[in-house]
Amino acid sequence: MRIKEIDIMKCIAILGIIMVHTAQKFKAMPETIMLLCCFGQMGVQIFFMFSAYSLCLSKNAKTSFINKNYYLKRFLRLVPGYWIGIVLYILVFAITTIVNIPTVLYTNTKPFAIIVNILLLNDLFVEGNNNVVPGGWSISCIWLFYLAFPVIWLIIKKLKKDSLRIAALAFCIIVVPIAFTLIYYLSGGEIVVENNSFIYFLILNQLPAFLMGLLLFIAEGHVPNDKKIKACLAILTAVITLTAVYVFIKGYWWSYFTVTILVAAAAACLFMLLRRCSFDYHEICLKIGKRTYSMFLVHFLFAYYGVSYSRKIILHFGVDINSVWGFIVAYVLIVILSYIAGGWLEKLMDLPLNWYKNKKNI
Repeated sequence: MRIKEIDIMKCIAILGIIMVHTAQKFKAMPETIMLLCCFGQMGVQIFFMFSAYSLCLSKNAKTSFINKNYYLKRFLRLVPGYWIGIVLYILVFAITTIVNIPTVLYTNTKPFAIIVNILLLNDLFVEGNNNVVPGGWSISCIWLFYLAFPVIWLIIKKLKKDSLRIAALAFCIIVVPIAFTLIYYLSGGEIVVENNSFIYFLILNQLPAFLMGLLLFIAEGHVPNDKKIKACLAILTAVITLTAVYVFIKGYWWSYFTVTILVAAAAACLFMLLRRCSFDYHEICLKIGKRTYSMFLVHFLFAYYGVSYSRKIILHFGVDINSVWGFIVAYVLIVILSYIAGGWLEKLMDLPLNWYKNKKNI
């Protein structure tokens, strides 16, 4: 059974991600609005968290340990769409280069970069890390976690009590910022986790968001459903979110290995709150939540190429859309176009998985 609140959280995540990439083309907006829009990038960590949570759900429904079907299904769900993205962005880059149109989104076409992206190992290498498919580092992170999940699940299940599992996961989450703090001081401040740097993208820095998904899955059942708990969850969601925004905007040397944990914690509180309240979610929000992966892959085309070229055309008529209102209009249009184009892409992406499901009847 599909959990509606997961789709809602994914909807929030993709809307935030589209917001930050749209705002990058409207740099004349007030700085405060720009910074708040940039916080939308943290939607990636929400994806990570609920990827882990969904894996726990699928595993918990089965009695046998994860077998080859686990890897094949995840491969067919994730990789074909990414390969389509590789072809798509290389083609767009090649066409704009050949016809001498100004390129607004660089695509790395070096063989090594393309190979590590095909293998979805690009998160582990500087070359091709995030410049073959935009945002490709995050898809690689998810794939690497898919590979590691059976081992992590087996270790967690060996602990007999949920209290021990929660403590173990919490300890592993805390170890990451401690490790980066030690690295910072031992290097004399030379090694810093800067926003959107290779170290920031590295799965080690993103691992707490995934582990938070496992922690949520185990701990959720022990959280009562009453008015006081709902109030506490609402307060925690607000406080942690505001703290995360502040830490993100201030950009301290420790900001970008702690904000990922704060965002995941806030998302966990919001998710538990939503599940304990009887909300009627709008159908379009649920539909967006189900189509987030394909929307993620295509939205860069509209956010970068679409905005850049349309602005130049509009400027010929003496109208400058580089404003807050221009951003709002562009953002809404990009969400709509990404949803439509994502639906077309999803049909292609689903072909291998549907074929396999029909063949194996799984």
